[in-house]
Formats: sequence, structure tokens, C-alpha cells
Amino acid sequence: MPLPGVPLQRALDLVDAAFDRLMASRFNPLYQTGPFIIVSLLSLVVTGVYLFIFYRVAAPYETMRDIEGQLFFGRWIRAAHRYAADAAMVFTALHALRMFVQGRTWGARALAWVSGIAMSVLLLACGWTGFILVWDVFGLQLALEGARLFDLLPFFPEALQSQFANESSLGTGFFFVNLFLHVAIPLGMVFALWLHISRTARTALFPPRALLLGFLAGLVALSIVWPLPLYPEARLDREPVSFGIDWLFAFWVPLMIGKSPWITAAWWAGSGAVFASIPWWWRPRAAARPQASVVDERQCRGCEQCYLDCPYEAIQMIPRTVGTGSAEVARVTPDLCVSCGICSASCDVLRVGPPGRTGRDQLVAIKGLLQERPTDGAVMVFACAQSARRLRALAGTDLTVVELECAGNLHMDALATALKRGAAGVVVWSCPPRNCQFREGPKWLAARTDDKREAELPESVDRARVLLLEHGPGEVADALVAIETFRRRSAGTQAPVVVPPSKLRASVRVLTAAALFGALGLLATTTWARAHEGGAVRLAWRQSGGLIEQCRTPSEAEQAALPPHMRRPKLCERRYPDSRITVRVDGETALDRLVEAGGARKDRAPQVLFSVPVALGKHALAVAVEPVLSAEEHAATEHVPLAVEAIIDVEPGAIWRVRPGADGALLLVAPKPLEQ
Repeated sequence: MPLPGVPLQRALDLVDAAFDRLMASRFNPLYQTGPFIIVSLLSLVVTGVYLFIFYRVAAPYETMRDIEGQLFFGRWIRAAHRYAADAAMVFTALHALRMFVQGRTWGARALAWVSGIAMSVLLLACGWTGFILVWDVFGLQLALEGARLFDLLPFFPEALQSQFANESSLGTGFFFVNLFLHVAIPLGMVFALWLHISRTARTALFPPRALLLGFLAGLVALSIVWPLPLYPEARLDREPVSFGIDWLFAFWVPLMIGKSPWITAAWWAGSGAVFASIPWWWRPRAAARPQASVVDERQCRGCEQCYLDCPYEAIQMIPRTVGTGSAEVARVTPDLCVSCGICSASCDVLRVGPPGRTGRDQLVAIKGLLQERPTDGAVMVFACAQSARRLRALAGTDLTVVELECAGNLHMDALATALKRGAAGVVVWSCPPRNCQFREGPKWLAARTDDKREAELPESVDRARVLLLEHGPGEVADALVAIETFRRRSAGTQAPVVVPPSKLRASVRVLTAAALFGALGLLATTTWARAHEGGAVRLAWRQSGGLIEQCRTPSEAEQAALPPHMRRPKLCERRYPDSRITVRVDGETALDRLVEAGGARKDRAPQVLFSVPVALGKHALAVAVEPVLSAEEHAATEHVPLAVEAIIDVEPGAIWRVRPGADGALLLVAPKPLEQ
């Protein structure tokens, strides 16, 4: 299948090759990104249940201090919870990148891609709520940025940012909602995961046991050796100068702090649209897209083998309507088929597969190739597209290579024909099982060759003349050595001495794993220094007084037009006036804004919510709030302008709050000293 990004595939091969050399393909974590996401999420659930038992919404930060003070479990379990979340993000990004580069995003795989994007968004949201529950300075920043975004929606009667504008702590309701979301969002992730794997058969949810145990052991060891620091408690009267930031979940925060929430919303919406639309713009041209498999239903004998072997459940057994024989025949659903051709090797009667790649087509092609280029007792290599590309990149190889879309596409009759027509031996080179472009090619190839799975290798074929290889891009040299050894043995000559793997290989794997876990710890504990050139004056309140009421006596005609239950001796209209807010710093106007009353009839009190930056040092501050009234309204109501003047001393990150006091005047609230 032509890939849109062949240069990217070659770059990915270089990375895979490096890990193959360090850890061998069967221990390469890059081939297990999907299963490692599941393991990370399950680790989150287990550690999260423990933390949930001790969490108190009435005292979030005190809860974290208590957990940190637990002698044996609390501190490292909290760290393991955070590290597992970061690991889930890392493997999610790697998994998406691999699927993107390998072109496994379009057609029948589009649902898996889109549901994977949805699952990633839910993972981000779940992580954000978790960081807020800690209620340290980093959690406060996430809460503030989230409030700015949600305030763009018209669903809330009051700006969420106003919840953070008081000098007192937030109520328990805020933390209860975050805790509820933190627990409920994973249920949405389960549904997204079900969609993600709904079009695949026999999904491998867990990595091999050695990698699974190694990952869990590394997670626990990292949590004990490198526990997470507990950053200072969130303060509503100060913006932190620096705070620990989790770059995997909050990579966007440093870029968006101080910018319009519309920019942040546009960035998220645009990014989501680009990623979700990848299946439609990152795919081969229509003419280059491989065709789906087809079944010759007249010749199908209803053995169900192609139905059982299809990795994408694209084949169903249906009642026979043509021909004679079995009660059921196989039929391919084209929208679910990825054209891997694995079904071609499943059919004994050679009547199923993509056009031009059925078992019968393979027999014709092999006979034609051997007639054109006789092997003269040499070894022939069948290789999947990925392995064939790597083999062709080598100089000086004189091997006869037959490229297959997938090694699982090779019909055993075609292999037997190559041996009968003069090949001394046949090598079938597939990708490592967990890195197969079509998931189960190496699995079914080995089953048909060694385990007599239908359609199996004919008994007349000497199994010693067949070599199966499962090598990744970093093991090409090992594959060539294995092929040369096989070729000499098939020719009856002395095979070269194979050097056994170095005893240092296990140590290299351990060191590589330790370095990867160390990088994870570094990402989770990095701090970000925010440059503060001053502080801010924050105005936040909803106007409670100044309601204008104008009443009149309705005429008899008006009364008659109304239903009896709506007739009143007086008809009154109530509304709030608009207000003009001005802020002056050292005599210069820093803010001059008109705040309009809410509602279509202006019957909702206007909400004031402004933050005015102020440079460091002492300044003369003057804030005034004046109602915008007509002469008639002035006579109908008593609405006194509000004002406050003071000298303020601004420190880095300090927030001075202005709000109405109990006596109706404006009240200026200074930030508490840092030592408190």
C-alpha cells in the first residue's frame, strides 16, 4: 500500500532500529504503545482508588499534605498516580504518531483514529481535573485558564472567573464538581476505548508479561526513588512567580497565559479539527488505494477460515445464494476491509482475497517469476512490504525477493510451488508480531507453517527448507546472518559461526528502561518561571442595588386584553442601569469600560469582571463606578456613584481586589503578606 509519508516512515524506522538494537524487537516498547496505554490507565485506577479514600473536598490541599505524610504508602502512591498519568500521555502520543506515520488512519481504520482522538481529549480533561484537586499553584493556573474558556459559553448565568475573584477560599462545591468529573470522565474513556477496538478482532490489550512486569516495577521504583514535590498552596490573592508544570498535560499553558480566551479556544478547536480530519486528508489518492477483498461465492466451500482469520472482522458468513455445496459462504464487507490479504492465505480453494492477490494469483506470479528467473538451487525470500523495503536498501544483496503486502498474505501452495520449481529453500521475513502493519500477519503465517492451521503447509514439503524470520528495522544484520546460515545449510556447505548475543544485553535493557523512566520523572517535576513585571488590580462583583422600577396604571382596554389571572392594578417594568467603570493609576486612565445589564429586558444585574495590570512599586489608584441614567431615571431612583482612592504597593504577582463593601462603598482589599 503506498503511504503518503514514506520519508516519515524511514525516520520512524531509524528510531525503531535504535530501540531494536538496545532492547531487541520483542522487548521494544515502541511496538507496545497501545497495550501500555491500557496498563497506564489501569495503574491510574488502582492508585486513584487509594487516593480517593483519603480525599476531602473541604480541605483539598491539607489532604495532599496528609497523604504526603503517610509513612509507607501515601507519598509514593501519589507519585505513581501522577507518573502513570504521564506515561499514559506519552504512550498515547507515540501510538498516534506511529499510526499516523504508518498510514493506519483512513478507510476502515478511521473510526479507530477518531475515537482515539476523543479518548486523548478525555485523558487530558481527566488530568486537568486531577491537578486542580491538588489545589496547589499549578492547579490554580489550570482552573483559571479553564474558567476563562468556559466563560465563552453562554450556558452559565454568572462568569466562572468571578469564583476566583474573592479573597476567601473556594467552596466545597467547586472541588466536589472536579472530583465528580475526575471519576466520571474515565467512564467516557471506556466507551471511547470500546469504539476504538470495535473493528478489530482479538485485540491485544496487554504487553507481553516480561514488559508488563518490568513497566510496573519501574513505575513503583521511580515513585519511591523520585517522589513528587508538593508545590505551594493556591492563593487567590497572588499569581505565583513560578510553579511546577506537567508539560505533558499543560504544554499549552505558558503559551496562552495572558492571551485572549478566544485565541486559546480557536487554538484548541483548530487543533482538534486538524487531528480529527486526518483520515480524510492523510491518505493515498483514490487511484492508489488498494481494493478490498472479494470472495468467489460459487467456489467457496464455507470452511469459515477466512472469517476466523480476518484481523478486522470484515468477513461474515451468509446463507448461500449461488452455486451448490455448503449452507453458508463468506462475504467481505468492503467498508471494513483494509486490503491486508491475510484472507488470501486462509482459503484452500484459492478463491478469496484482494483482486490480483488471491492464492491463485500468487501461484501464477510465482510460476512466471521462476520461469523468467530460475533460482538454480538458490534461496528465495518472501518479505512483507516493510521488510522488503529494508532489504532493498542494502547494497550487495543478490537475493531473489518477492514482496508481499503482508507476510500473512503468503499462501502455502505458493511457497510449496517455489520449492518444487527449484528453490533450495524459502525464507519468509515478516515484521515483529506487535509491529505488523495488519496486526496478525506473523501469527497466522507461523500457525499455517508449523501448527497445521488451514490452509496449512503441505505435508510433502520439508519444513527444514523453510525459514521464518520476525525482525525489525534494527535487526536487519541479524536477519542477513540467519539467511546466510540457512542458505549454506540448504546448499550443504559449512554454515558461519553465529556469535551469541552479548551477556551485556540484559544490562543494556535495564539501563535503557531506567533512562526512559528518568525522562518521565524529569517531565513530571519541571518548574516554569513566569515573568512577572508587576501585579494586578482585579474588579469582580455582581451589582446588587440600583434597580430601576417604573410603574403605571393600565387602561381598561389593556386590562380586558389580558387573561383574568394576569390583570394587575399596576404594570411595572424593572431594569438595571448600565455602569461605567473607570480605573486610574497615577492619574492615567488604565480602564474605561461600559458594563451593560444582562437579559433581553436588562433585568439582570450587570457583572463586573476586570483585571488591570499594574507595574511594580507604589502607585496612586482611583476606581469609580457611575450608573448611566437618563434625567427621568435620575429622578426615579437613588443611585449613588461608587469610588475608592488609595496608595497601593505592588509586589510581583500581587492581586489587589476591589469590590462593594457592606455600606455600599467600594472596598479595596490588599493581598496578604507572603509569609502568611
